[in-house]
Amino acid sequence: MNEAEWLECADPMPMLEFLRGKASARKLRLFACGCCRRVWHRFLDERSRNAVEVAERFCDGAATQRQMKDGSDAARKVETFFGGGFESRAAAWASSVNPMEASFMTVDSVRNLFSSADYVSESAAMANLFREIVGNQVRPNSLNPSWQTPKWASAILQHKPDAQASNTSPLACASGLCGADSCTVI
Repeated sequence: MNEAEWLECADPMPMLEFLRGKASARKLRLFACGCCRRVWHRFLDERSRNAVEVAERFCDGAATQRQMKDGSDAARKVETFFGGGFESRAAAWASSVNPMEASFMTVDSVRNLFSSADYVSESAAMANLFREIVGNQVRPNSLNPSWQTPKWASAILQHKPDAQASNTSPLACASGLCGADSCTVI
């Protein structure tokens, strides 16, 4: 996938496939949870909502894998025994152990909640959500290694541009590109 394809992709499935083995488990799980949040109003059973909330807390280190599995099991029971639909299935997948599988299956479950007329727009919305979470993975942002020195760090964290500076950002001052005759690094 090239950058243009990444930026214009309206289906998260090929994007997920492209990042298989590259995206962090946390970002994949947050994406799965985000897909569930897009249809939160359809989560009528508290156990399904709880499964997603526990998965979100797990991403932040505030829940254990055991708690997440328990949430997933509860959401699966809602789907299997209490007539829960694709929303319960989405919650169960979002809180499953494997984050890549969680992402793929949650997308599939959420899309099944929509009619064919709305399916395309929901897929595009989920693709946009995925880009927001993982960024541009075809051309990731990177910091020039020469900027990762104590001089730069000091200038960025503790700068005071003079009155003639046209650009007073710390990075512009540290690089000498702010337009001022001199900047004071405190």
